[in-house]
Amino acid sequence: DPVGQAANATTLFLAPYNGDYVALYNTTDTRWELRQFTQRTLDISSLAASTNYDIFVYWNGSTVEIQAVPWASSGYGNSARATALSRQNGIWVNSSNSRRYVGTIRMTAVAGQCETSSTNQFVWNANNRVSRAMYVTDPSSYSYGAASWRFANSSSTSARVNLICGLDNEFTGNVVCRLGLAANARGLQVAIGQNNTTPLVPVGAQYTQADSAGAVQISRNVSVTAGAHFFNALEFADFVSTLRSPAVLLESSF
Repeated sequence: DPVGQAANATTLFLAPYNGDYVALYNTTDTRWELRQFTQRTLDISSLAASTNYDIFVYWNGSTVEIQAVPWASSGYGNSARATALSRQNGIWVNSSNSRRYVGTIRMTAVAGQCETSSTNQFVWNANNRVSRAMYVTDPSSYSYGAASWRFANSSSTSARVNLICGLDNEFTGNVVCRLGLAANARGLQVAIGQNNTTPLVPVGAQYTQADSAGAVQISRNVSVTAGAHFFNALEFADFVSTLRSPAVLLESSF
């Protein structure tokens, strides 16, 4: 979806934004050429589940076309490209054919489906990004009392947001993790986890503590490398405490 949210999407859109021309590299004449285009689409219904794809744009001789190229690996926190990117006159292109790189998508756990939502931002633009907020909350009430970090409510998915990023050093955002507390809460710590249950370091700056009813939260700026990533709420409790409604908020541009 060019501007909003979409779940179970099987079509990818390339839409004009602040103009209807795109510069594409002509490898025969070794020069950039401006090509006018209207909204283009790519059928992604046959793409593999849980896989990252780079999206390239090229001129087929008569019109602008879109191509999806899969990554070699697409794990959270350890993704790797199969086809390298390089710069042509400062613009990111496919290193093997100079087709222009315009972004990266990730397919959901269902083959042929992509998603942009409050919990999954799986479309990342190389240019013309727009600000979006991601948010998830788990309405559960539960107890925890162990001096070790774990995913909130012992769930790797209930208080978690997922995203894809196409380029190193191109993603920054702010993450807030929050835990609600009952009156018996003591010695509770909350932290932000990125792709695992290790609190983002330095630990001393990543959590706060509470000894009464209410809520505890932590906020910090984050950055990621190219690939798939997730952010989770993490919890640690020196004493058995009743907790509720762990939540994660992330704000960035995609």
